[in-house]
Formats: sequence, C-alpha cells, structure tokens
Amino acid sequence: MTLRGLLWRVLKPPVYLIVALVVLFEEWMWEPLQALAKLIGSLPVLRRLEAWVAALPPRGALAMFLTPTLIILPFKIAAVAAFAHGMFATGLIVAISAKLVGTALVARIFTLCRGTLLGIPWFARAHAWVSEVRDKALAWIHRTPVYRGVKAFTGAIRRRFFSGRPGFLGKLWRFVRRRVGE
Repeated sequence: MTLRGLLWRVLKPPVYLIVALVVLFEEWMWEPLQALAKLIGSLPVLRRLEAWVAALPPRGALAMFLTPTLIILPFKIAAVAAFAHGMFATGLIVAISAKLVGTALVARIFTLCRGTLLGIPWFARAHAWVSEVRDKALAWIHRTPVYRGVKAFTGAIRRRFFSGRPGFLGKLWRFVRRRVGE
C-alpha cells in the first residue's frame, strides 16, 4: 500500500464525519435561517433596504451577494487566531456564529436577487454547475454509513429534547414559523 493510500485510509473516517456534520448543519439551518432573515427583513427599515436590494442591477446584485463573504472574513480569521492561541471554545463559538450569520445573509440576498443574478450568463452557468456538484456530493454523503449514523444520533437528540411540550427554543421556532407564514 502506498503512503497516499495509507494516509487516506487513516483520514477517511474523520473527513467523512466532518463532511457529514457540515452537510447536516447546512440542511438543518438553511430554511430556519432563511425564515429568521425574512422575519428580521419584515421590520419597516429593513423592508425598504430589501426592496432596494431586490431592485439592484446585475452588477449591484452581484456586489451585494459577495458582501457577506467580506463582512464575515475578519470573524473567520479571528476564529483561526483563537484556535492558534489555544482558545478552542472561543474559536468554535466565533466560527459557528460567523457561519450562521454568513449563511443567513447569503440566503436572504440570494432570495432577493435570484432573478437578477441568474440573468448574468456566467453566474447562471456557475450556479448550475455548483448545484449539480452539490447534489452529487449530497447524494454521495447521504449514502455513507457515517452520515446515516450522525443523522440517527441527531434525530434521537431532537426527539429527546425538542419533542413533547416545547421549551423556549420550540416556542421561539413556532413563533418564527407563524410570523413568516403571514
């Protein structure tokens, strides 16, 4: 066996686990973050801002779509610095927070500018290619035993802590869902 083969054999399980956790996180958080961003966007000041963003021309929409990446970048660098200085919990909190905020912003801006962005030929091709690669990667990761195990484990946690009488998070989630449904 080659060194590369041995290395892949050793690294494969943790890589699969990390990918499965990231995919599961994205699957669970995309819709709730979109709903939360929509709720926040229903505030009068933000409604005007969203109307302005939705009316942007193609170049403006593209610049707006890329803005969250630039806004979140310093926080990601801070998370890496925290990890480098041994502050694992701080780095993890900053990294997860940056991921949540960045995903919510990108999701909302893409929702607002989708038509305009997909009107840019190269962006439409890139979007189609990224969507195809994502779908293939998701299909592949969904077939792995690691993903199925992680999904079963998180499902058990969800049933244990979020079923039955709702706690604060359950009540908050129901409120957001009702408010967004209006």
